Amino acid sequence: VEDLKNKNLILRSQLRHHGAEIIPKTD
Repeated sequence: VEDLKNKNLILRSQLRHHGAEIIPKTD
């Protein structure tokens, strides 16, 4: 279960990173 949580956290942080990269370009 902990392994799944870690994977989810990594995926979430990666998505957040992509979103942060996309938002400034559109602004």
